[in-house]
Amino acid sequence: MHDQDQDQDHTIDLTAEIDRLRNQIIYLQRMASLGELLAAVSHEVKNPLGFIKNFSELATELAQSLQLEVAVPEKKGESRARLLEVLAQLQFNLGKITDNCDRACLILENMLIHARSQSTGFEKINLHKLLDEYLALTYVRARTGLSGFNMNIQKEYADAMPLIEVNERDLSRVFLNIFNNACDAMFARQQKNEPEYVPELLLSTAFSGEMVTIRVRDNGTGIKSGDISQIFDRFFTTRKTPGATGLGLAICKEIVSRHHGRIEVLAEEGRFTEVVIELPVVQQSVD
Repeated sequence: MHDQDQDQDHTIDLTAEIDRLRNQIIYLQRMASLGELLAAVSHEVKNPLGFIKNFSELATELAQSLQLEVAVPEKKGESRARLLEVLAQLQFNLGKITDNCDRACLILENMLIHARSQSTGFEKINLHKLLDEYLALTYVRARTGLSGFNMNIQKEYADAMPLIEVNERDLSRVFLNIFNNACDAMFARQQKNEPEYVPELLLSTAFSGEMVTIRVRDNGTGIKSGDISQIFDRFFTTRKTPGATGLGLAICKEIVSRHHGRIEVLAEEGRFTEVVIELPVVQQSVD
């Protein structure tokens, strides 16, 4: 009897040690991932900081030039034209400084979002309700932030959609990013003034077996075939705007992977982009 008690105690101790080692491995994996991201962010932030430094130095030189111009008691036509030219260049440089400051801040903000998204709280939610909520938020943002933009929205939801087990905060970030990308792509195509072009977004869901599928398709600018393979790489972006950090889809992929799901992008340049997400209804194991 005494030997049996010892065996049982040994089994309990071994189980506790396995759990401790497992938690330590998970922690080290997360730290390694975060360290890799920090190294990449450090390299990427150097670019806008370098631009800020260069444009600041130029702005300082222009300000000194302005001081010399203003010091002249009487301004003739030629001097006044030079003064206006310097002022215009100064304004341009200050705008570049602001743009690059915004970019650096967005890179750091996305890094913090990534670091904070290592949560493990999963709960059952209504997928269609979550999609509707964040599509509505995106629509309001696009209507107010993109001058003259509007879009037709078509929904094709599965009739019998079960509650799915997800981290709602993280998954909502995925949907918000994808919807924003779609609106930006359609707005960019709208700016080309193509005859009879109307921005259209199709949102559909399907349920089969133990998986649900979400499809978000827009008829915006699409993606070059050569860029598709890099679309989930950190800091890769096809957008030229200051707010494009290239972290959005990379974070989306990591979140979907933590849900034991899959994300894929289909696209044709100048015609459409479609994001396909597959998620299990129930999480079998959560790290």
